[in-house]
Amino acid sequence: MRKFLAWFFGICISIVVFAIGAYYLAKKYEEPVRNYILKEVNKRLQSPVHVSDINFSLLERFPSASLVMDSVWAEENLVKIGKADTLFFFRKVYLNLNLFDILDGQYKINEIETRDGFMRLKIDQEGYDNFHIWVENKDTTGFLLELDRVHIQNTEFSYHNLLRDQRYDILADELYFNGRFSDESYTMAVYGQGEVHDISIRGTTYLENRHVDVDTDLDITASSERYAFRKGNLIIDKTLDFKVSGAFEGDGIDLRILGSELDIIKTLSLIPIETRSAFDDYTSSGELSFDCTLKGAFGKTDNPNFEATFSVSDGSIYKNASSWKLTDLTGDGSITNGARKAFSSAEIILNDLKGELNGDPFSSKFSVSNFNQPNIDGSVRFESNLEALSGFFNVEWMANSTGKFVLDASISTTLANPSNPEARDFLNSRASGSIQLYNADIKLPQDERSYRIDTASFSILNNSLEIIKYRGKINTCEIDLEGKADGFLNYFFSETGDLDVKGVVKTGEINLDDLFPTTSSSQSGVVVAFPSRANWDLTIISKAFRQGKFEAKEISGRLLMNSFKVEASALQFMSQSGTMQGDIGVYRFSENQFGIQTNFRTFDVDVKQLFETFNNFEQSFITSDVLEGRLNADISFQALCDSMLNIQTPSITSSIDLKISEGALVGFKPLISVADEIKKKPMLRLFISTDELRKRLEIVRFATLENEITILNGVVSIPRMEIKSSALNINVSGTHGFDNKIDYQLDFAFSELLELKDRKEPYNEFVQRDDEGKTRIYLSMIGTAQDFEVEVKRTDISKSVKTEVQEEGRTVRSLLKEEFGVFKNDTTLKSTKEHKPELQIEFDPEGVKEKSTEKKEVKDPDKKKPEETNLLNKLMKKTESDKKKLKDGEFEDDDF
Repeated sequence: MRKFLAWFFGICISIVVFAIGAYYLAKKYEEPVRNYILKEVNKRLQSPVHVSDINFSLLERFPSASLVMDSVWAEENLVKIGKADTLFFFRKVYLNLNLFDILDGQYKINEIETRDGFMRLKIDQEGYDNFHIWVENKDTTGFLLELDRVHIQNTEFSYHNLLRDQRYDILADELYFNGRFSDESYTMAVYGQGEVHDISIRGTTYLENRHVDVDTDLDITASSERYAFRKGNLIIDKTLDFKVSGAFEGDGIDLRILGSELDIIKTLSLIPIETRSAFDDYTSSGELSFDCTLKGAFGKTDNPNFEATFSVSDGSIYKNASSWKLTDLTGDGSITNGARKAFSSAEIILNDLKGELNGDPFSSKFSVSNFNQPNIDGSVRFESNLEALSGFFNVEWMANSTGKFVLDASISTTLANPSNPEARDFLNSRASGSIQLYNADIKLPQDERSYRIDTASFSILNNSLEIIKYRGKINTCEIDLEGKADGFLNYFFSETGDLDVKGVVKTGEINLDDLFPTTSSSQSGVVVAFPSRANWDLTIISKAFRQGKFEAKEISGRLLMNSFKVEASALQFMSQSGTMQGDIGVYRFSENQFGIQTNFRTFDVDVKQLFETFNNFEQSFITSDVLEGRLNADISFQALCDSMLNIQTPSITSSIDLKISEGALVGFKPLISVADEIKKKPMLRLFISTDELRKRLEIVRFATLENEITILNGVVSIPRMEIKSSALNINVSGTHGFDNKIDYQLDFAFSELLELKDRKEPYNEFVQRDDEGKTRIYLSMIGTAQDFEVEVKRTDISKSVKTEVQEEGRTVRSLLKEEFGVFKNDTTLKSTKEHKPELQIEFDPEGVKEKSTEKKEVKDPDKKKPEETNLLNKLMKKTESDKKKLKDGEFEDDDF
């Protein structure tokens, strides 16, 4: 215990003595050392260096004595580079000296340490720099002669050379330089670690945000500026281990870089191309070997020659967050910067790469030359599943899909801009090969349809894809396709190329809802979907077509589609128990502004079925319940609509040249109401059996009806047409608005409605003669389809009253004769002989006073006159009275 205490107190005393001695020596030598070093430093500086505080310490960097400087910074030394900025800054700088040299009066710095700072070196486009702040002085005795170590800690270093288009941004976490720097020839050891933020040469980034470990020995000959690697180890991201050998000499370089057992994806990510970020989603395993040489001048305009070979064996590549992988990869290749030692002559060659994608074999070889505008020549043989293809290569235009995919193709083309391929890059490309699909189920993004491909075979020839055979379904619609797609490579490899497809399509039953997507699963109706970047010219042969209630069979025609129109021409099909021929097109004018145009001919179409199919054309005035007949028509129609094919009715313009044969109107209430209106007119009711007329109008059959109907400004215009029917022959004309306002004009021969046979028509202001000499009744039907009035129209009779009165006389006589004949055998009619008068009637054609003689019995004037019971006598008297009123113009409106 006593011995331990002796040692303990001895050590404590020694420490105290040492501390006192160190303090004494520091005080003694601080002033001369500081003054000497600052004097020597200032002699060699062209720009001022600022120091906030300087201290001399024997303990802080023991066993070395140290001149400690706080917050050291210097300004740039500028010639033409611009406004001066800070060249470097360090929070701490230690200038370490040998303690025994100080005691011997020699103040020689043997180590420099910096902490927490930055250094910014620049060279402008004319070669002027900002960092030559040190004046060359051959008198180095006593100063920096023994410098053999530089230690840099946590320092940002940047070097921007605009003359050579070079940029280096590096963070030195811990970096050491050891060597006899004052010797003519010496070996310098460089070791440490840091982060490479950016190493770019002539616009190409070689390293970016990489962790780097360095352990090298350089043999340096100062006079010839030669730096030879005795040992060189460079480790990137703790995994990529490269061996460096060779030398730098002046502006020349002769290096060899070897790498073995390298990670495939991390090595590929070092390739100096801007698209290497695509490798971020992948990981790999296996062995990649790399052998590279750099040889030649590295000057203002020159680059060294770059040659590299590589090989991979037993390699695997995995896509993150996916079950698909490339395995059993083997192959080799080479990289060179070519004769011009630049990207324009660079070339990468993959001699032969084989492997499996998710168990499916593939093989490939290709070459890429001229990295500025890459010339690509390659071939591939590939068998896989569509699910693997979409998942592994991130094919954005294809969603969840399955099926067998076989590709055997080659291509040769040039990309003007490799980071943004365009259609023109493939206009002159040379390509050949084949593509085959089997049992494929394909889904497209934002498309509710399902695409089934039972079998498909395609042949590639340059920029065209020949569709040898395609058999599949879109939802439930069966499709067979043969044809050719020009611009196939433009469309597939770029976002602007157009696809031109010509071919023949044969389908089963087409349901329009299956062929066109809807905006949502809950929204019904067809949305017109125009193909983007594609022009289609197809001959269509289809078994059947269905949309809503409309059905068609045996369809043939030509279908044209592009981004602005869907047009079917030369269409022919069977529908509505007849045949239809014509054209139809839908055209896009803006985002939700479309137009529809049709020209059709119908042959022997069932009118009732036609109205049922199209929901009575959205009107209730004349419906399928009252219509019968066969329709032949020429129809021209155009209108504006939206993407759901909802037609803007005010925009409709149409011409319909129609012929209806074997037709009928059954229970058409507006026509039946004509009888009700005539019944309201006493004068017409006298000669017309309105009950019989109503019965006739309940079923109106006609052999033929022809007219040319027009639609414009929301109004259907019906020119005058004659309907020769079983009930009566009627002339009809008028208008029917889309707002359901109607204005129809009807007329018919009065003789067809008289109560007696072989009679002449009476004349009044509601009837007039037509061109054939027949008297006619004119009616109007005005109002709305749900609420209308039928009126008998008054006519001008002043010019023909006399002749019509004569005619009326003959008509009345004919009526009476017919009436008599009707009732002569009727036993229900009783005569009163005791009161029967002797009657004589004479009509004066010229309007002379009527004469009549009558034998009378002398009667008591107060005796009441017997009531007439004979119907014939009543009719005679009524007719005489009405004739006189008519002649004298004494009728009132209510008489009719």
